Amino acid sequence: MDQLDRLGEGTAMQRSLRLRSALLLSGVLVGLAACSSAGKTDDGGSKQATDATIPTLTYGLEAIPPTLDVANNYSSADMAVMGLVTQPLEIANLDGTFTPVLAEKVSEPDRTTLVYDLRKDATFSDGSPLTADDVVWTVEHLRGATTQTVSELTNFDTVRATGEHQVTITLKRPNNAMRGSFAIISFVQEATSAEAAGDDLGTPQAPPIGTGPYVVDSFDASGVTLKRNDEYVGEKPAPDEVRFTAITDDTAAQLAMRSGELDLYPLIDVKTTKTWGSVPGAETYSTQTLYVDYVTMNMSVKPFDDIHVRRAVAYATDVTGLIQANYGGEADEPVAITPVQIIDRLAPDAAAVSDLTAPFDQVAYDMDKAEAELAQSAYPDGFTAEYEYYSPQGKIVGLSLAENLKQIGITLELKSRRINDFIGDLFVNKVPDIGFFSIAAVVPDPASWYVYLVGKDNPYNAARYSTAQTEAALAVINESDDDAARWEAMKTITTAFADDIPYVGLAQSNFVVAAADGVTFTEDPDFMEMSTGDWVNNIKSTK
Repeated sequence: MDQLDRLGEGTAMQRSLRLRSALLLSGVLVGLAACSSAGKTDDGGSKQATDATIPTLTYGLEAIPPTLDVANNYSSADMAVMGLVTQPLEIANLDGTFTPVLAEKVSEPDRTTLVYDLRKDATFSDGSPLTADDVVWTVEHLRGATTQTVSELTNFDTVRATGEHQVTITLKRPNNAMRGSFAIISFVQEATSAEAAGDDLGTPQAPPIGTGPYVVDSFDASGVTLKRNDEYVGEKPAPDEVRFTAITDDTAAQLAMRSGELDLYPLIDVKTTKTWGSVPGAETYSTQTLYVDYVTMNMSVKPFDDIHVRRAVAYATDVTGLIQANYGGEADEPVAITPVQIIDRLAPDAAAVSDLTAPFDQVAYDMDKAEAELAQSAYPDGFTAEYEYYSPQGKIVGLSLAENLKQIGITLELKSRRINDFIGDLFVNKVPDIGFFSIAAVVPDPASWYVYLVGKDNPYNAARYSTAQTEAALAVINESDDDAARWEAMKTITTAFADDIPYVGLAQSNFVVAAADGVTFTEDPDFMEMSTGDWVNNIKSTK
């Protein structure tokens, strides 16, 4: 534990990764339970929201986005900016419900059809009305062959305007997560101007034209400034102006917030959460993400095709110590290598949850058992393997594992990768023998999760783990409308995880945002709210 504490000092969380389609090329989505309540400061004082406007709200980002076009920048951090300019059709909430935005009604007449009835009063910032043609163009743009969002929409078959304010989408096959996956990226752009912009779309040369409460006033490498959209038809948010600026780390953010130069900041390193109590008037909000971090072992290559080797690694993984070292308590131990929101949504009762998780009780940190498992393997004298990682969290996991495995004769050689290279290798079947991985479900549905861990043809299945039983279960999870059958399919897959150990679960991490003195949230902000732009409707002045 002391070793892990030392390893954790000063690491950055670096969570502006792209949502799901790049797992780590994406940011994250979060659960509903917040660890601090809106309107409460860290010292226990209260912050009362008022109806006063906020002349300028300054929001800290780890880096200024290269483009505000989600098709070419599928980043949850940057979607906090995009969502203020281009609104989505609807918001997928983390309890499985949807909040209408540009689509006043969404119907599903059958298992492979989605019908979006659009608001008739929505107007783009250039004064043109929202039409079905704008939505059709947006969808076709999102599923362009070279976009970062195409993998989300591969199940789309046809997209048609079936009325001036109606769009109908047909799917190739039923999928329980499809509506939510599309909602996340459905930022509608004005088609005529977007098409005219060509390759410049979303850049400072051609910012997107949307229906949101703000328009781009300035945009360059130093930051993005948004001003009110005079054509916006909804209730006006509190800020007159929103300014996004680059903040390199949490220490710099605290200094900026102390001096009054920063109002809102999603933490890069959640281990710093408690230290924000020293910033006068600051409040922090913590919500659980849909991310699960884990160690993945490639079962298609030696020595990780040996179950005893994989069990030895599992016993040698100090999950409790790693959570503290990487997240300072802002994470929970993983449950059946599945986001707990997905379990909660489908579990018939508490006894069923215990039944689901029971198989995982057999493996916990125990170096004696790790040594015994290795002795039963084809490599009783140990071996050398290369461990790949792309983040500070992954490095800490690797260093801890290397130290522990050395005790039983296994040598881990750590290899640092750039995340884009790591993901790119998966797509050409260059899979690490062992490494750190982190995946987020986009919505709290098992169809948004297990495809990445057992899907036979999914490149993100870094363990290359698939059996006839898991593939059959995955089909039920994706396509069935029977929740009881889907729960049984979840049990099939999680039991296979516990038996075969292609992965070692590490953590389900939190998302934390800090708000300065003078502003507060009327509701605890979850990550979905932050990444859709809806956050601006709940930020208020306290002056």
